[in-house]
Amino acid sequence: MSEQIPQPHHNTANKVLAGALALASLTSGNVPNTAEQPTEAALQQIVDMPTNLNQDPSTHTITLPAATTQAESSLAASTDLHPEEAAGRSKKKKHPVHKVTLPPVVPPTPPETAPVAPEKLPDFNRVDILAQPGLFEIPDQVRNLFRDTVYLNELGCSGFLIRDDHAIPIGFETAEHCLPHERYQGSDGNTYMAQFIGARRGDSEFALKFVDHATELVVADAAQDSPSSDVAFGIFPGHTPEEVLKNYNSIHDQEIGQLSVGQPVFMSGWPEFQENNPHPENMDRQEFAGSLLGTEIVNTTKGESFLTLWAAMKNTTEGAKCSFGASGSEGFVLLQQTDADGKIYFEKRPVGTLAAFWDLESKTYGTPEQAEKEISWAEKRFSTKLPEGTTALCAFTVAANPDVSNPQKTVIKLVNSVNDIPR
Repeated sequence: MSEQIPQPHHNTANKVLAGALALASLTSGNVPNTAEQPTEAALQQIVDMPTNLNQDPSTHTITLPAATTQAESSLAASTDLHPEEAAGRSKKKKHPVHKVTLPPVVPPTPPETAPVAPEKLPDFNRVDILAQPGLFEIPDQVRNLFRDTVYLNELGCSGFLIRDDHAIPIGFETAEHCLPHERYQGSDGNTYMAQFIGARRGDSEFALKFVDHATELVVADAAQDSPSSDVAFGIFPGHTPEEVLKNYNSIHDQEIGQLSVGQPVFMSGWPEFQENNPHPENMDRQEFAGSLLGTEIVNTTKGESFLTLWAAMKNTTEGAKCSFGASGSEGFVLLQQTDADGKIYFEKRPVGTLAAFWDLESKTYGTPEQAEKEISWAEKRFSTKLPEGTTALCAFTVAANPDVSNPQKTVIKLVNSVNDIPR
């Protein structure tokens, strides 16, 4: 039977998206003031734990536009010059022609050089530590993995770079709910959005460095009777959706069984609430460590359902939470692996993007009474006591298998103005 969430007036708990809305009260169904107020039925949560997510590739297909690159080829015309023999007669006495045979030209022997070792590329997904970190602990080696966190200031959200095999940034991931709602259908059959989205990286808002901008976005479509995802991908110029999806090495919905309750999870992002920031006018990038709790299916009034992975989180040293502005932050875990030399290491695997949160201290929204209800529900739902020091619950939307055929996806082309859309 389905477990019922205790509420005076409703049998379900409302959840709101982290970058636009906080999770609503379990007691009253009210939501904090935001730029856009949802309806009372917005984001209804289903509390039955999913047992099996069937993703049938035969029923979920994708057709992504293949990038066509034309390489100009220049023809180097080489002509062999053959001097013609002169047949003219001379009035002077002819002299015999003497043929001279020159020795063959032998090219000099090049000096011996040592073979050039291939360039060693940095591994952005490997952590050489001896064991999984302790509760809310972030080892220095793990902090190095946060360096590709990006701030998408046009959206007011966070994201994370995606690199190719040569460590070149080719795109980023973020949360779909961060994107503008307005989408347009062009006369060429493509979907368009009039929005510039730049990815900037750094540790402080006033010291960000521009990485690149997106020319396309890829979002997952809601499939009937199948969980979708709140993940969106930005595609950098010169790269394709297929290339970016191929290099997004996330744990997808069919691999959740590899994770365990209490396993450490990490994220870095740009939440607006930074209570102890010594320079509040200048946001700092924040780093979080948490503990996995379990999964939930979250339904929205748009007809979509998200499979989310929930974690208990502790405030950062600057008092930040996984709250507004941190939407789109990449959550990741460390999975033990063994390399070709038999050495054990930990591989970084994303578990999805931050999509929702509960503030258990009621500092960004809500009341202490609401927070007590949320704590009680979470401990009952996940059958575990929240770790001491937990100040928020953070939900990451689990990426569906990034295989291009599962599930169906939409490619959105970005333009600067609606006037640039073909009509």
